[in-house]
Amino acid sequence: MEQKFQGVIAVVLTPFNEDDKIDYSALERLIEFMLSKGIHGLFPCGSFSLGPLMNPGERKKVLEFTVKVNQNRVPIIAQIGAINTQTTVELARHAQSLGVDAIASIPPFYIPTDEEAIYA
Repeated sequence: MEQKFQGVIAVVLTPFNEDDKIDYSALERLIEFMLSKGIHGLFPCGSFSLGPLMNPGERKKVLEFTVKVNQNRVPIIAQIGAINTQTTVELARHAQSLGVDAIASIPPFYIPTDEEAIYA
C-alpha cells in the first residue's frame, strides 16, 4: 500500500539523563509538545535522535514508547539503519510488529558495498 507523507515530519530527539539513561518522562513531554504544535509525523531513532549510538534494545524501547505516546495521532517513520544487516533486519521486524507507518534506513557506511549487495 502506497502512502504519501506530507507536512512536517519531526525528528524525535532522544533525551538522556545524567546517568546516560533514556529520560522517558522528558521524551513524553517532547512528543506531546511536538504533537500540540501540529506536526504531521514523527521520526524516531535517526541520526539526530542518537539512534546509531543506542543499542538495539534501547532503540526498540524508544520506538515502543513513541508508538504508545503517539496513539495513532500522526504517522511514525522509524529509522532502522544499523552498522550491520542483522541488526537492521531485527529493527525492521520490530518496527513492523509495532505497526509503524514506514521505515527508513541508510546504506552500509563502514565497509564499502555495491548496489547488488545492498539489495540482497
